[in-house]
Amino acid sequence: MLHPAVDATWSCYSRRSVDVPFEEPDWSRPLDLPSRLALVPARATVNGLLIRPVIDRGRALGGTPPIDRVYLPFRSYAARDALEIFAWSAGLTHPREPRRGIWALGRETGERASKATLGRVLLAMGGDSLLDAMPHVVRFYQAVGSVRVALIEGAPGRAVISVANSLVWPEYHLGTLGWIAERFESEVRGRIREHPSGDFDVELRW
Repeated sequence: MLHPAVDATWSCYSRRSVDVPFEEPDWSRPLDLPSRLALVPARATVNGLLIRPVIDRGRALGGTPPIDRVYLPFRSYAARDALEIFAWSAGLTHPREPRRGIWALGRETGERASKATLGRVLLAMGGDSLLDAMPHVVRFYQAVGSVRVALIEGAPGRAVISVANSLVWPEYHLGTLGWIAERFESEVRGRIREHPSGDFDVELRW
């Protein structure tokens, strides 16, 4: 039985322009950390639960964090510091394509999230269907972070997720959502539609 919200092909768009096309990730595109930092409010924070594994990963590769301090789970830290750490780690693993490194960090976050108790419960509610699971994936996002996520389009083999108020690069969420989607489907392809506001949509096809 399909979730009531996705019983058939449907769409529910916000006031964003949908004339912007979806595009494959451009892995060669620079991260442009200064421009990203300029978009982040000075008081914005990130849970240490998201930062600590990234630092551990970078240190395992022999790197030294740009901001070297102890990050504790469930405590809040400056989002700007987190972005610098994410960019540092992505550069260590993919120096020529740091956006691919950001995507890889997102996949690792998806893996950790799906193993957490809340993640296991919500994803189990989707049964064997990715389309049925998507509303629960959105609920999980809303529960663990300040990012605003909505499922705006759904059809067999396709879903579009809007992401607003994200502090990190779109490729991070593409990685997270893609990893979760692959728990249901063996082949998942993703594209991104970026809006002038800085918000974006992620399209998943399977």
